[in-house]
Amino acid sequence: MASPSPSLPLAGMLELRPLGQTGLMVSALGFGASPLGGVFGTVSEQDAIDSVREAFRLGINFFDTSP
Repeated sequence: MASPSPSLPLAGMLELRPLGQTGLMVSALGFGASPLGGVFGTVSEQDAIDSVREAFRLGINFFDTSP
């Protein structure tokens, strides 16, 4: 995986929205993580870790892990 750019345009700019009546605020853009479990093919553990870390760094805090 390529090194992330330190000044990506989305960083810190994601809209947060309420998650129902929970009081939690989640990013309007979510991360669909089912491919990390090999649903569509093999993904290395390091690539999976790097992908999740980069998404979180960019402000994504809503992770969908359903298969």
